[in-house]
Amino acid sequence: MITDRITLHRASARRGFSVIFDELWAAYLPHIGPQAALLYCFLQYLSGGEIPNPCSKEWGDEVCQPLGMSVEESHQAWARLQEMCLLIPAAEGYALCDPNPTPQAKPESERKLLVDLEKLFGRPLSMTEITLAQEFEQAYGCKLVLAAAAVAVEVQARSMPYIRQVLLNWQAKGISTVEQATEDTAEYRRDKARRHARRGGQTKRAASPVQTASSASTSVTYDESEIVLRRIKRNEAEERMDGVGY
Repeated sequence: MITDRITLHRASARRGFSVIFDELWAAYLPHIGPQAALLYCFLQYLSGGEIPNPCSKEWGDEVCQPLGMSVEESHQAWARLQEMCLLIPAAEGYALCDPNPTPQAKPESERKLLVDLEKLFGRPLSMTEITLAQEFEQAYGCKLVLAAAAVAVEVQARSMPYIRQVLLNWQAKGISTVEQATEDTAEYRRDKARRHARRGGQTKRAASPVQTASSASTSVTYDESEIVLRRIKRNEAEERMDGVGY
């Protein structure tokens, strides 16, 4: 069940926001961009109670429309605010933090993971995907998450639930390094090719005795996957996946 509204409050008691913090423009604007700066100002205006969940319909009506942003643009802006620690998870919602003269960004490794995932997916990550990517990195490490993402891209299953399933499969096998994951993936391809060759060879012999198993196609394909995604509940995603082939 999706919660349509989340709480948002100021992390400090600083008031008088009719004058926008100088630090927002001088120190943060080059890092977050104009859309994130605008969203930050609007969230300050709305803070003190409940706001729409960023993945709810109300978010588009109450936040995106007044600001002239698309939902995707607003999610990217929200993510940049999180990256620069201007928006942090809090009890039952989020807290807005005041800008500092010296911006405090999240670690470079975390930001690199998000950039590399976006390159693999060929699109910006949603806020839900960013949250899940951060959870995966904490549990498995950046390099292993990217290796699992490469598997997901290869089978055309560009989704966080598929990446999670690959990581869980590797964990069950005791795989904890990229080298082990690479070898496991290569072995899977070889097994798949052998099964495909055997099935293809049997079919060809039945149709034409002159044909041999060696002439069968050995193209490597993965099993079809059905991935069921559920939208986030508050700041966490709830999803399930059925029938994963890897």
